[in-house]
Amino acid sequence: MDGVTVAKIPLLLVEKIVASAERQLPLKSNKVVADLDDILFCLNNLMKKKNAKVPDDDLLRYRLTKEVWRGFWDRLKVFKPEELEKYRRLLREVGLLR
Repeated sequence: MDGVTVAKIPLLLVEKIVASAERQLPLKSNKVVADLDDILFCLNNLMKKKNAKVPDDDLLRYRLTKEVWRGFWDRLKVFKPEELEKYRRLLREVGLLR
């Protein structure tokens, strides 16, 4: 098979949120920053598409437990506190936050 198979943006977004929340700190802090950058890229990519939303898919939302969200917000507060509201707004706009 030629080329690379890439996950769809909503799946990549969810998996990056999970990855950023579960990384061991401080050993993986550079990877957390990369994950947060990837999350922002995914959010911006979805926003470029008119009315793009993350599908209301139980398989995607199943991954986003309270513990994952807690870890994600904790890491965002440490590594990108100045962008907290931007992430929150974009996550609402794509339908991941209510």
